[in-house]
Amino acid sequence: PTTITTTVTTKVTERVTVTVTPTPTPTPTFPLPHWPKSLVFRGGAVGSAWLVLASVIASVIEKELGITVRVEPGGSLANTMAIAKGDVELGLSQTAWMPIFTDPEKIKSLVGEVVNASRIKILANAILPFYFEMIYTRPDSPINSIEDVAKAVKEGKTLRIGVGGAAGSLDDIIARMVLRAYGLNPEELIAKGMLTLSSESDVVSKIVEGKLDVVFETTMPGASAYRELEVRMPNVKLLPLVGKERDYLLNFFTGGGLYTCSLPIGLFKFITTEYPTVCTATIIIVSADLPEDLVYYMVKAIDKNKDYIKGSIAAFEFNPNEVWKTLGGVELHSGAAKYYKEMGYMK
Repeated sequence: PTTITTTVTTKVTERVTVTVTPTPTPTPTFPLPHWPKSLVFRGGAVGSAWLVLASVIASVIEKELGITVRVEPGGSLANTMAIAKGDVELGLSQTAWMPIFTDPEKIKSLVGEVVNASRIKILANAILPFYFEMIYTRPDSPINSIEDVAKAVKEGKTLRIGVGGAAGSLDDIIARMVLRAYGLNPEELIAKGMLTLSSESDVVSKIVEGKLDVVFETTMPGASAYRELEVRMPNVKLLPLVGKERDYLLNFFTGGGLYTCSLPIGLFKFITTEYPTVCTATIIIVSADLPEDLVYYMVKAIDKNKDYIKGSIAAFEFNPNEVWKTLGGVELHSGAAKYYKEMGYMK
């Protein structure tokens, strides 16, 4: 027999699992040299939830980024104007104003001038529950509708009408527009002392004490002043916002920033039937002039500390499905958009 020897070469494949640990990007030392050394943040009226919220957010930015943030009182329209003019860097506002500021004729009709809307950018949307308009009178009042208010004034009766917000607030503007829808002149009423602007807590105290006859208020669920009202005057009479006055508002505030809604029974104890009205959302606006990386880290700081902020303002929200949304042609600041995209919030 013949013996044949064959050399066979085999290839052995070995599977090796390699775990790669990425090198984290180091967090820079704040504040960065090109950032402004201080910022101004406009909130709401003195004693309002907005002013408290602005103060808490400002404290978070100061702690995380090392920038001084001065908080000032304000109102939604005034705050948006201040951003547009470059007077402040941060402000609280409402979605109702966004389509107005991108419409030169409408904003001019309110403030007497056309403004630079391109400077207004959104940092975060829907950070508080919806805001709604509420108009009410005392339970023993003969007034049952907004039309009755107008009729009484035209008949020469002296009504004391209170607005639960400062000049330039949505409370103020809605009250004026509703009164104008019935042919009344708000400026004349102010001159006669029949229309006054103050705060939520002030109008609630005065309606209970009989010092006001009618109140115009833009507020939100859980507002402390209205928790007080439901205890002190649980049978307060609500005046529905429907018909001519509602259509007058919606024809002006087009674009979805102000929309129809109905308050559910039990939202406050004095809401015993569904209350038809209009609603809007609260947003943080920011100057387009701020550096992209600064706004990026501001949004990151707010997101990181959202539980802390909520601990101070229970109504605060930072919903990933909502915070990045824009409205009325006003865009997100590029720094905010960058953060939301990195976090996967933007769809």
